[in-house]
Parts: sequence; structure tokens; C-alpha cells
Amino acid sequence: MYSSCLVMRCPFDTQRRPGGIPPGLNTVQLFGEAGVDQLDQARGINKALVKMVDYVAKGAVDSKNKVLGITHCNCPARAEIVKDAILKRIPVKDVVLLDTAGVSTMYANDGGVIVVI
Repeated sequence: MYSSCLVMRCPFDTQRRPGGIPPGLNTVQLFGEAGVDQLDQARGINKALVKMVDYVAKGAVDSKNKVLGITHCNCPARAEIVKDAILKRIPVKDVVLLDTAGVSTMYANDGGVIVVI
């Protein structure tokens, strides 16, 4: 069973990804109880954000009683775009926008977005 946390990695990372996926592709990854599993990949930030919003909307259970948390790594405009797109699809109790700090910056990279509901 997965928690509802999605990460969109920025294309500027240089790490190799699971399955031999080369750096430079934006990926949407899902954090689960068993670790980090790659859920999907997309070419281009806009396509990755659309997929991220789709996964959040599909996986949201009882979202009316939950808080939507969006964390960004040096890209508040992108976080606002994600927030607006999610709010068009599902109702939530409250929304919190934050900057990344500490370990979460390693997962999102510069320009990345983390969504939790």
C-alpha cells in the first residue's frame, strides 16, 4: 500500500535512475512504504506535471477531509500551477505551500515539486 506522496524530479539531475532511465527525463515517482518506486516518466515538465496531477486525483481517498501539501524546490510558480490543477479536480480541506528543506531537496532537485495529500 502506498502513501499519497508524489515527486516530480527536475531534468537537471545527473543520477541514473532505476531501469537504466537516462538523466534528463522528468519523472514522476511515488513514495511507498517499501521505498521509492518509479510510477511514471514523461518528456517535458508540463507533461510530467499533468501526469502528477492525474495520479493525485486518482489516488485521493476522502480528500475533503485532508490537507494538500505541496513543496517546491526554488519554483513557487510551478507549485501554484500544480495547486490550481489539483483543486480543479478534487476538493480538499486546506492547502499548504512550502519550500523544500533538508532531505526533500535531494528527491525533488532544483525546480522539482513534491505533493502530499
